[in-house]
Amino acid sequence: MQIASKPLLRIEALAENGITLVPKGPLAPVAKPVIDRINRVFADEKPIRSGPEKFIFSTWIPPAPSLAFDRMISAQIGALTGRRVPDQFSIAIMRACPNDCIHCSAPSRIGENLSQEAVEKAIGEALDLGSYLITFDGGETMLREELPLMVSHIDHRAISAAFTSGYHLTSDLAHRLKQAGLFAVRISIDSPH
Repeated sequence: MQIASKPLLRIEALAENGITLVPKGPLAPVAKPVIDRINRVFADEKPIRSGPEKFIFSTWIPPAPSLAFDRMISAQIGALTGRRVPDQFSIAIMRACPNDCIHCSAPSRIGENLSQEAVEKAIGEALDLGSYLITFDGGETMLREELPLMVSHIDHRAISAAFTSGYHLTSDLAHRLKQAGLFAVRISIDSPH
């Protein structure tokens, strides 16, 4: 299945024994190191979904074909040529959390939560700089009432994800987040011990 196409580069995906990407076209030799790196990551993986129109590798990589996937490939090739972009952007939107995980910095943060306007401005800047993955973290992201609005601020240039312990994640909130465009929820199973 062809998952990316530029004038000088096409990328095909095979999902027979794991996931294999194959670069084609005049820029294939330039893209090959990036594609080989991606292939090593997915050597023993199976895609979440593969069908005639969409290929979903994981919750960390945009589905293909998509503009977000094209931006990911461009960011990886750009990194090889010294043109780096902030390809992945994480923003802490919440200080509060009912858990007290030893690894988390949220309880030690000082000040108020970022305003919705500040979060949306940061998202816009990250998108303009080339980010293809925007992740909400915190504290407990599901406690932030404006989370669906924040998610909806991310356009087709990127995918979005949210880290959560699952606290306060109801079926209604999950539905609203999906409708807003959330691509993935990453549920951590941690302990304060």
